[in-house]
Amino acid sequence: MTKIIKLLSLCLVFGTIVMLTDCPINCPHCPGSSPRIPFFMISPNSKMVVYVKGDSLYSSPITASAQVALAPKFYYNVIGSYYNIAITPDSAKVVYADNAYNIFSSPINVSMPITIAIATGANNNFVVTPDGTKVLYTIGPLYYNSGNLLYSSPIIASVPVLLAQGVNSFLITQNSSVVVFTDSTSMLYSSPITASVPIQIAAGVNNFLITPNCNAVVYTNSSSTLYSSPITASVPIQIATRVNNFMITPNSSEVVYTDSTSNLYSSPIITSAPVLLDTGVKSFTVTPDSTHILYTKDWIPYTSYPFSYSYSLYSSPITASLPVAIDTNVTSFVVSPDSSKVVYSNDYYYLYSSPITISASRFISSGVGNFVITPDSSKVIFTTISSNLYSSPITASVPVIIDAGKGTGSFLLTPDSKMIVYEKAMHNSSGGVNFGLYSSPITASVPVTIDSGNTY
Repeated sequence: MTKIIKLLSLCLVFGTIVMLTDCPINCPHCPGSSPRIPFFMISPNSKMVVYVKGDSLYSSPITASAQVALAPKFYYNVIGSYYNIAITPDSAKVVYADNAYNIFSSPINVSMPITIAIATGANNNFVVTPDGTKVLYTIGPLYYNSGNLLYSSPIIASVPVLLAQGVNSFLITQNSSVVVFTDSTSMLYSSPITASVPIQIAAGVNNFLITPNCNAVVYTNSSSTLYSSPITASVPIQIATRVNNFMITPNSSEVVYTDSTSNLYSSPIITSAPVLLDTGVKSFTVTPDSTHILYTKDWIPYTSYPFSYSYSLYSSPITASLPVAIDTNVTSFVVSPDSSKVVYSNDYYYLYSSPITISASRFISSGVGNFVITPDSSKVIFTTISSNLYSSPITASVPVIIDAGKGTGSFLLTPDSKMIVYEKAMHNSSGGVNFGLYSSPITASVPVTIDSGNTY
């Protein structure tokens, strides 16, 4: 089956983190991992945090403990154990779904819920449009394997418009004008978001992506053939065959892909003119400025402690095979948002940074667990294997302790690069453990308790 590496256009991307088993995106809308404060997210304006605790949904300013119960009896969607929660791009509203599959919107700082949809069913899924004015959601299926009903509604009222029936998956253009979707028969369509006027683009589609400029759709069919087409018409252009993974460059000009033999190519989206960049590639990502591709190859198994594996990390211009070997021992890496550097770890938990265009590695720290780059590309935030939390300049080993109390779980950075919000387990005076939510400036250890959590 063809596998997609998606550019999550609705997230504010801090830097692309590539684990060598997959290619997710690091963004402020990713959930936390703790079963105590299992989900939290930061508003785009860097002022508020929205989080789940117990059976309630809360918001609070990031710099103070002033919780507001947005949904006092909020329950997460037990189907797949995920959370349907979104903050609008203007940071004014929260949209959420409960486990009765009802969808609501509410101001972020007060509980004034507006019902958008009722009893949308076990396959409940919703997306807020990039302009923050509408919610697209699915209801169904009406019967087994029939696909879902796709609706749009204003975010401030329940005024549903049925866009399509039998829908399997859908994506919205960044200009919020068009929805692209597949149905239960693998047909690919586009339609305006405000009315049901479907245009058939292709048949037998497995996976698809929309170009960031909203002009085209790139997709693979059941034979793993890669095509592009205008978003409003069926004018397919065959780009390649036997395609495995693919992604679109942020500037919408190229598609980068691997084939079934792990060869890495780039090609213009509007024509088939593939350039072979390298062979034997494991994972890859494109720099935010669309000029370079970073990728791994040359698997190196280790038979002694830490019984791990690593790969060699390379960079190359996206339109020519001019590889630069950055390091031969890499387990994961993150590209800086300004496209100038890559930060990576090796199988001995050492953390390094390097310019993308040359091999000039700088040591940052040892014993590193998780790490991200700040949105302004100036610092690296990381946990140690003992769960302490640090920041350091991206070009030097000058670590600053943010929280040395251990027990740090998941963490997120504010889009303005000033604050960090993190989850942490702390022992209390009665001998129990509190799982709380905290914030601190990125440059110093000045923790603020947002919510002390529950005691266990």
